[in-house]
Amino acid sequence: MEPATIALRCESGDTALIRPVHAPCRILAAWKGHTATCEALVRLGAGAIVLAKTNMGEFASRYVGSAFGAIRNAYDPRRNPSGSSGGTGSGIAANFGMVGIGEDTGGSIRGPAAVHSLVGLRPTVPLVSRHGMMPANPSSDTLGPMARTVKDAAILANCPDRDPRREWIQRIIDHDGEPGSEGGIEAWLRLAESVGLDRQQMLSQELVLPGVRFAVDAYVNFARRASWQEAASSSLTELFAPQIHQSRLDAWPQHYPWIDASGYDYFRKRLKEARRDVEHGLRITLEHYRTFDAQQRMLQILQFKLDVLWSMLDALSMAYELQRPPYHTVTAERVWHRGIAL
Repeated sequence: MEPATIALRCESGDTALIRPVHAPCRILAAWKGHTATCEALVRLGAGAIVLAKTNMGEFASRYVGSAFGAIRNAYDPRRNPSGSSGGTGSGIAANFGMVGIGEDTGGSIRGPAAVHSLVGLRPTVPLVSRHGMMPANPSSDTLGPMARTVKDAAILANCPDRDPRREWIQRIIDHDGEPGSEGGIEAWLRLAESVGLDRQQMLSQELVLPGVRFAVDAYVNFARRASWQEAASSSLTELFAPQIHQSRLDAWPQHYPWIDASGYDYFRKRLKEARRDVEHGLRITLEHYRTFDAQQRMLQILQFKLDVLWSMLDALSMAYELQRPPYHTVTAERVWHRGIAL
């Protein structure tokens, strides 16, 4: 029942741990375990600043408050934040940190992640050391990360090296933004609005074609199951993204004058970020794939990623270019599923 932590990248390269003066609940008040130095922080959070211990339910409960008060859902304080690592889920959802660590016996990572629209990864016991954690059920207790995306959570959890994690966390910051500045999600939504799409329609994902959804799911599953080097290096399909973004900025205003100019901020923002991401992915790739067999494996990974992208293009072409969307022989309505939990 180790209370969770929220972590941010560390500019100086140091790791700072804040030891709590009090236990997060009365049940743990007399326990003298290594709460601030458990090995999970070394594996999942090294290279980051640990900002705080977050609140948890009394006796690892989902609903009962702790000695420091009740945990609140970040999106609606009236709703259940789930638990017991509800403090981490709420903190990450509220943008207090980029990555958090929780403990899961029967759903205490997965529950808070679900109700806060996060990704919670429960590692197989004993993939992550439980040293320093107060166990509730030694046969099933485990520690794992909460993050914004499956790919980020998997890479951060699977990568034992501090330096790649430090750089990768920057991608999460780019994705979500920092206090006082918008992130990539908001810029992408404004781009959608600038071409005439409705924001709420975008957020509902009702327009996402099944073929696109299945292709994205295939890539996410690959990133989750592959080694962290393979997951990271699969991003090299974006090798020429900076040039592509620049060409859009140069050509689109001439060809599509009806697009609101504010929407182009997404591409301007991505120019610098894409160059940095490409350089990082290329460094990982060149360092990892040193033999002929390994390089052939890398080519297969890139072919898989291209297949994913081409499958998305096929689905879009069928639906909008050839006017043959899913179920077109039966109905013109959008009857396909909107995504189901598996």
